[in-house]
Amino acid sequence: MARSRKLSEFPKDEQDDFKATLLRWRLDDTDFEVTALEQDPPVSGGPIESTVTVVRRSNGASGHFRAGHVSHWVIDFEHAMRARIFG
Repeated sequence: MARSRKLSEFPKDEQDDFKATLLRWRLDDTDFEVTALEQDPPVSGGPIESTVTVVRRSNGASGHFRAGHVSHWVIDFEHAMRARIFG
C-alpha cells in the first residue's frame, strides 16, 4: 500500500535544500505544498521509489519529481523553476 508524506516528514537535508532553493528564488515556502507518495517496496527487492509533488498555492502550478534511491528531486525542482513551470 502506498504512503503519503508531507515535507515535514522528509529527511532534514531535503527539507533544507528545498527551502534554500526557494530562498534563492526569493519565494516564500508557505506558498508551496510538497508531498511524496511512496510506492510499496518491489516484491523482488530493491529500493523504494516515490513521486514528489510540488504545488504552488498562489497560482496552482504543479510539478511531479521522481524521488528515491539516487534521485535528486530538489535539483529537478530547481530546473523546473528555471523553466518557469511555477510562474
